[in-house]
Amino acid sequence: MIIAVVVALQEWLETDHKARLCNNDRKAQTIAPALRGLAGVTVTLRPHPPAPAMSLLVCIEPTKTGKTVAELGRALEAGYPAVWVGTPDRFGPYMGVSDPANYLSIHVGTLADGDEEVVAERLRAVLTYER
Repeated sequence: MIIAVVVALQEWLETDHKARLCNNDRKAQTIAPALRGLAGVTVTLRPHPPAPAMSLLVCIEPTKTGKTVAELGRALEAGYPAVWVGTPDRFGPYMGVSDPANYLSIHVGTLADGDEEVVAERLRAVLTYER
C-alpha cells in the first residue's frame, strides 16, 4: 500500500499540470456547444474563464425541456453507453448553487480522451428526445 501511495505521488509530481488543465478545458469546450441553444438548458463552465474549465454546470428548466434532472440522470445511466453525471441527490451540496434541484454537474477530468464527444452526443440526444 505504501509503495502505491509513493508511486502515485511521484506520478502526480511529475505530471505536466498545465497540459492536463488545458486538456480538461478542451473537453469542457467540446461538450458545452452541443448543449447551448437547446430550450431550457443553460451551460456554465467552472471555474469561469479565463481559468481552464474542470467541469460544466448544466441548468435544466423542466418546464421547457419536458424532463426533470432526475429523469435525465436516469436516462443517461440507462442508455448506451451509460453516462454518469452529478445530480442533486449525489452532489447537490458540492455544486456551489443555492438550489441545486435543477442542475447537472459534469466533471471532465474523469473522462478519457475522446469520451467528451460521446458525453456531448448522449446529453444532446436525451435532452432532445421526444416522449
